[in-house]
Amino acid sequence: MQKISMNHILRERLQLGLKDAKGYVDDVLAGKLVSFALEDSATAETLAKALEDVGAIVEIEADQNSLRVATNGEA
Repeated sequence: MQKISMNHILRERLQLGLKDAKGYVDDVLAGKLVSFALEDSATAETLAKALEDVGAIVEIEADQNSLRVATNGEA
């Protein structure tokens, strides 16, 4: 997974600060699942695609407005 690229995506798309984005990326790299609640399904799908492009494993939750992100096959 491309750590720096994922950090940039989270900061840009979710309006996170550097510390928060880095914390999420570090959690994913440590094998933890990270979830994000989003405004709508279009936002979820766009973010999912961007994260998958940098190597993350992403699952859009049943409510279509949240994502689970992993890097070790545990989406």
